[in-house]
Amino acid sequence: MLKKGWILTLVVIITIAPFAPALAQVTFDLTIPSHYIWRGFLNLESPIIQPAVTYNHAGTGVAVTAWANFGLKDREEDAVFDMENGQFDMSTVDFDELDLILTYTQYYGDISVTGGFFYLAYFSRIGFPDSRTQTEEIFIDASWSINNVTFGTGLYYDVNPDGGDGPYYLFSTSYILNEQKISGIHLPSVVFYGNVGYMDQKWRYESGWSDMTAGITTSFNVSEFTISPDIGITYFLWDVPRQDDETYLWGSLRFSYTL
Repeated sequence: MLKKGWILTLVVIITIAPFAPALAQVTFDLTIPSHYIWRGFLNLESPIIQPAVTYNHAGTGVAVTAWANFGLKDREEDAVFDMENGQFDMSTVDFDELDLILTYTQYYGDISVTGGFFYLAYFSRIGFPDSRTQTEEIFIDASWSINNVTFGTGLYYDVNPDGGDGPYYLFSTSYILNEQKISGIHLPSVVFYGNVGYMDQKWRYESGWSDMTAGITTSFNVSEFTISPDIGITYFLWDVPRQDDETYLWGSLRFSYTL
């Protein structure tokens, strides 16, 4: 299943890259998180690989991203037993995923607004492509920056009745501690951030606050690559099946290269 996902990701990269004009920007990312936590759900509690490629069209605010997720270990305890074949169907716990994201961003002074379309596919699950293995979402994000502080809010609406059929709201804030030079040692800037999510009957029968996250991240350059370590803690505000704990400490490491 990993092989199939890598092939799909490479096809998207090869398709996008040749059409990049001279002033466009293509960024390749590889992120290795310790957990896959998303909108109040613990999808995977083991390390994962998340490659991505983003194409920013010069001076237009338009960007296209292909993002993938490959779990290094499936949650075998969640597998459904197939009575016909007499074995567990591991595709029911497979979080190998491919997302295609189209965004448009405009700036109004200290305010930025981003709208877009999001397509999610669990391409290696049995039944793909059906309404249980893929879904579409429209969203809008807005943020306001003053000095080193940024406040943001986002609305995400799933347009697939079988995929979610409801909104998710995200409220966030961050603070940038500018780069420092202490005793001759150069320290990169550090970002402290936090967010809280609210799910309005999206993938659930009831509404409520889903999760809170606080974290710290920084970035530094090594040759032509940017490396961004990130560490955070997430607290789940609701009860979700198959999650043993309410609080998870996690970390990730991201490698970026821009053409």
